[in-house]
Amino acid sequence: MKTKALLFGAYLGISLAASGCRESAELNRWIRDTSHLRESAESHAGDSLYRRPQHEAFKVYFSEVVRKTTLLKSDSKQARGFNVWAKKADLQAFCSSVFISRSKWAEIMSRCTQNRFFVCSEEVRAYLEAVATFRSVLQSEQLVRFDQAEACREAN
Repeated sequence: MKTKALLFGAYLGISLAASGCRESAELNRWIRDTSHLRESAESHAGDSLYRRPQHEAFKVYFSEVVRKTTLLKSDSKQARGFNVWAKKADLQAFCSSVFISRSKWAEIMSRCTQNRFFVCSEEVRAYLEAVATFRSVLQSEQLVRFDQAEACREAN
């Protein structure tokens, strides 16, 4: 009986550790991919007229940030996994990889309005709310670290 309990405990521990590693690897992959999308969106921010390539770059990047924040807010398992990851992570590096600054976002927004019409995807408008959602998912100690990181403050 004691052996069965010990084996079950070992199995449970290994399963949880493997699950945590998989979630961490998925999150790191998402950060890497989103960083490339952010770079593409930022490279088009200063363009004088937004054409299809610029709009597509913005839509893909901002949609991905909104999608992930929606997932974190709606799935408590994802939120817990993110907080476990955030305890060990460099949040300055995370924010500089994933988020654009508020001033860069404002620059994009200013060019998204032409003749009183908003010509960019709605995800561009939802960006600040998405960053606020990231903040709301963080536990108190990670939230303090988030607010102390310059790149996180600039995005917020």
